[in-house]
Amino acid sequence: MVDARYLRGIEAAIEEKGYVVQYVGGDYCEQCEECGRVPAEDDAPPFAYTIGLAHWPGRRYELAVAGMDPGCAAAVLGSAADRLVLAGLAPAEGLVLEAAAEGFPLRLRRAGRQEEFTLLPAFFGASAPPPVWQVLAPDRHGRFPGEPRYDGPGDQPLL
Repeated sequence: MVDARYLRGIEAAIEEKGYVVQYVGGDYCEQCEECGRVPAEDDAPPFAYTIGLAHWPGRRYELAVAGMDPGCAAAVLGSAADRLVLAGLAPAEGLVLEAAAEGFPLRLRRAGRQEEFTLLPAFFGASAPPPVWQVLAPDRHGRFPGEPRYDGPGDQPLL
């Protein structure tokens, strides 16, 4: 059960900004040497997803990323959302958003594990939550997660 006050806070943020980014897991710490935390091998990779995009006309979807720290996740999701809206595009399997994140392309794929996005049902009630599209960032050679020889700076597991 999700705390009602937390949900009201999210609703207020959506009213103000249009959407929020919900970050899940992955105890990212920018001073890991100082705190000394060593992630366990079975720690699930972090992921983040938007809540609120689907409430806007013509946008019956949400976006997600995996394996990124909170700041990077928010920036990538914001870039992808802006690019889709400004170009009047609907998400599609394999769609590449050119020069979306600091000049780098982003690729979309339909997230396979919709149950990971646990707060979405709280905002969509009895109606089915919208589809979630995973946003993938390429490695320095332009290869995306899931492609042969992908060598990104971090793990971007496919959701």
